Parts: sequence; C-alpha cells; structure tokens
Amino acid sequence: MRGVHLGNNFYNYERDPFYYSWGFIFLALCFFFPLGIFLIFRRFSLHRRNRFTSGRATIIIGTIILLFGITIYNNPIDPYIANPEGELLFQHTYGLILGLVGAITIVIGAGMRSKAKRYQKYIHLIANEDITDINIIAKRMYTSKDTVITDINQLILERYLTGYGIDTANNRIITPVERELKKKEEEMLRMEEMRERLEKKKYTRVVMCPNCGASNVVEAKIGKCEYCNSYIQ
Repeated sequence: MRGVHLGNNFYNYERDPFYYSWGFIFLALCFFFPLGIFLIFRRFSLHRRNRFTSGRATIIIGTIILLFGITIYNNPIDPYIANPEGELLFQHTYGLILGLVGAITIVIGAGMRSKAKRYQKYIHLIANEDITDINIIAKRMYTSKDTVITDINQLILERYLTGYGIDTANNRIITPVERELKKKEEEMLRMEEMRERLEKKKYTRVVMCPNCGASNVVEAKIGKCEYCNSYIQ
C-alpha cells in the first residue's frame, strides 16, 4: 500500500491502469493528439494526488514532443528518393503538427502546475499555519478575497480540506475542531429541548383550582390558576 501526504490528509491509492501512464500518453499525443489530451485530463482527475504532480510531467512531455517536432521539421530529405518534394511537404507538415501539439501540451501543463502550487500554498496556510482569516490569506496569496473564497470552496469540494467550512459573513474559515464543537453544542441543545418537552409531557395534566374551581392545564409540578392566580398542584 502506498500513499501521499497532502496538508493534513493522507490518501491511499492503487496502481493506475497502463493507459494512464506517461509513456502511453506520450505515444497517444504523438500519433493521436485528441486521445492524448483526454488521457492527460483523465489522469489529472483520476486521483487528487495527481493535481500536484501532473503539471510538471505534462510540461516535460510537451517539451519532448516540441523538440521531436522541430527535429523532424529540420531533418534533411534524401535527394535520391522518388518524390523528395512530396516527402518534404509531409515532413514539414508532420513536424509542425507535433510542434503545435507540444506547445499546447506545455501550456496545459503550465496551467496545471500553477494551479497545483496555488492549492499547495492554500493547504499550507490553512492546515499547517492555522490561518483562518480570509483577508490575511488573500494578502499572503496576493489575490482578492473573492478568489480565495472560490479556491477554498473548490478545495473543500474536492476534499483536500476535509472538515473545513467557510463563514462568509465573518470572512473566516471554520476549522474541523470548530465544526465539531458546534455540532456537539447543537446536539446538547437538541437533547436539552427534548428533555424539557418530556418533562412538560410528564407533568401536563388538567387540575381543578381548589380556590375558584376552574380547570387549568398545568405543565409542571406546581402551577398558577389562570383565573385567580392561586397556586395549584
């Protein structure tokens, strides 16, 4: 069993199928570009751990494809082949396609890597440095408060920050400990309300006032007559 430590969480995972390996994805990008791009995003979303590693690997693969395309484009054609002009056109076209695929892959990888770094910094600030003030986080991240809220909501949704919440009214993050304490307080309030209802039900009865003879509904051991204010029990 293997795993990866992210912030305050430890995730176990199994080995991925071969078609999600970077070698297979590289071949798919070279020979069938749409499949390669699909596999990159599929691998990216397969495990949460991949968000922190796939960007760099994608850039490396894109760079290799780009260099491969440049090499093919600049490779000299044998003048003794039957149709050198046609071969040259095919070679240049194929080299340009590979170069374009490599460039696009590098851009995608850069975006993935940038997002991964941003997510790692959020996790470090919140889980490791215990910073819960959204305004402080926004200053540390050099971004706006709304962007911080959007990003943290995404981290919570994707379970990178398990048990956390956002108090938008007070611009702060609710920690798992705070949520657990609030949950216990709410549970105690519910139990107290239930106890009071049972107590009222236990003593609720109709009693005739010994002073004026009026009937009263009493919800405790001792009550007052609603007509003459005499104590009844």
